[in-house]
Amino acid sequence: GGSYPVVLNAANEEAVAAFLRGAMPFHRIAECIEEVLSSHRGSDAASIEGILEEEQRTRASVRSFI
Repeated sequence: GGSYPVVLNAANEEAVAAFLRGAMPFHRIAECIEEVLSSHRGSDAASIEGILEEEQRTRASVRSFI
């Protein structure tokens, strides 16, 4: 609940995009998502602004993982 679905979705999209452009091997997709989710501390994601901010933070985190 809370912001975790936003983080999961954004991390998955970024990791798969990295795989498709050849920047990451397939087996690292799950590792990347797990790393991002495990470092996430959660929030209530009560507003669209909060959701969009969390999405952008997650995407930046995935890019640094790659």
